[in-house]
Amino acid sequence: ATTNIAFWAYTGKVVLCTQNSTDFVGIGTLDPVSKLHVEGASGSIYIESTTANQNASVYFNSKVGTTQLLKWEIGTNIGNGADFELFDRVANQTRFLVETTTGNVGIGVTGPGTKLDVGGTIRGRLGIFESDTDQILILNSSDSNAVYMAYQRAGTRIGYAGFGGSGNDMAFVNESNGGLEFVTSNGSFSMVNNGSATFTNKVTATNFVLSSDERLKE
Repeated sequence: ATTNIAFWAYTGKVVLCTQNSTDFVGIGTLDPVSKLHVEGASGSIYIESTTANQNASVYFNSKVGTTQLLKWEIGTNIGNGADFELFDRVANQTRFLVETTTGNVGIGVTGPGTKLDVGGTIRGRLGIFESDTDQILILNSSDSNAVYMAYQRAGTRIGYAGFGGSGNDMAFVNESNGGLEFVTSNGSFSMVNNGSATFTNKVTATNFVLSSDERLKE
């Protein structure tokens, strides 16, 4: 490449150069491959706002068809506690944010209350999402596959709850050889790993069939 202007440091390293054929600018390189090419041992770019209460950010302005569109801004938001954000300038909305004080991540929200706070629908491989009716639905497009929520502790799955296979039976499975327990404010039902069950309140049967002469007695 032919260099039009180059500035060198006293150590013999190139500081800045421009190419006369492309108008590319290189910092730390004599052969820039884009409008701005920064090259160095760390490859970092430092952006600092020296005026009080001003953001430090980078703007992205693309041409969509015949329209020059200032779409995205990425950087810090002084008005929101100097949080890091990805800002949609067309919609005038924060799309992604990381809180400086907590490290919480918000998608579609500017005040995330948990490590990940999403203001809207979440879709995954099985179609997990939260609806406007305060429900959490787990979907599977194949009728032959199980649909369930699994629980993991310290890297090991300990159980799951859901529907198995193509049937409609609901299952609560403890895979850690522990028991199962269902608790309400008025009583509980528990089953230990040997199959025996315990009720802390009365049991009422309205329609039952016994396979032997055993009867329920008070």
